[in-house]
Amino acid sequence: MFQYVGLLFMERIMFSIVLPAYNQGKNLQISLPNILNQSYGNFEVICVNDGSTDDTAAVIKSFQHDSRIILVNQEYNKGTLSTRLLGAKTARGSYILQFDPDDQFTSNNVLQQLADQLQSITPDMLHFRMRHLFEPPIYKIEPYHWANPRVPHINNENLLFHLLVDDLSHMITGKLFKNEVYQKSITDLFELEKKHIVYIDDFALVFALVHHSKTYFASSIEGYDYYSYEDSVMGRLSQLNKCLKYLQDTRNVYEASYKIVKDGYDEEFVDFVIRQTVSLQVSRLYEFSQKQFEEKDVFNMCRIVDSDYLNDEQYEFIIERTCGYNIKWKTDRKCWVL
Repeated sequence: MFQYVGLLFMERIMFSIVLPAYNQGKNLQISLPNILNQSYGNFEVICVNDGSTDDTAAVIKSFQHDSRIILVNQEYNKGTLSTRLLGAKTARGSYILQFDPDDQFTSNNVLQQLADQLQSITPDMLHFRMRHLFEPPIYKIEPYHWANPRVPHINNENLLFHLLVDDLSHMITGKLFKNEVYQKSITDLFELEKKHIVYIDDFALVFALVHHSKTYFASSIEGYDYYSYEDSVMGRLSQLNKCLKYLQDTRNVYEASYKIVKDGYDEEFVDFVIRQTVSLQVSRLYEFSQKQFEEKDVFNMCRIVDSDYLNDEQYEFIIERTCGYNIKWKTDRKCWVL
């Protein structure tokens, strides 16, 4: 059950906002004032400069007249996952919130609302609502249904099951996790952190955090604006090298997820994790293969997705979805051939 805390004895909750930044100088000039304008003042903003080559560090320094702004520099680019984890290692707050540099709070009262809610409950994970904002020429604002809470409060259940059946989104934004949950998760992601994970870092981090969480609270607070731009991650995945990197990151993340659960869950659930994560990877391969890349390029994509966790049925699915390419799976040799 949630731990209820008497109001008279409750200290003011401190939030740690982790803001990973790689070449985000322009966006930081908008997001940092938005954060600092919060009416609730007990927070820190840990800005992790991930080896930027633009004015990111200079922009962050220009806000350090406010002592709540903390700059952490990485000498060279290590990827989004490493940057998020470094910020969490530095965090002093009771709860940690990941905040992308091109997003904003919906109002200046969001942290106050969250703090008020946390006066009476202390869940491992608090999930609040987001809005999805599309920039011109599509400009519109709508609830981010996929990312928003879809299940009520959860106590002492297998939260990973809810994540894998899509009851919980794998986006890291819009979710508060206890600091101690983060510190346990950092240990699980130690090896993955070294692999320069740029894509689906959200899934890797949320998977580990949910694994260590026992209580989940779905909040009705609409507090986070998620912006979509033409140069967003998925928009840039029309380039071959980025597709290959995405698939490699995906494979690394899913294999790390398997290692997290293989010893602590029953065999049936571990098998379920494998099937769910592999299916997601195969689906992404199918999407990329429709972009009319050359045959050898799709072949290289298949080789990345190739894994000890795939079964013959899933290989057949790949072949079916990439028909039009002369790519075959040799069951006897356990390899792809052209």
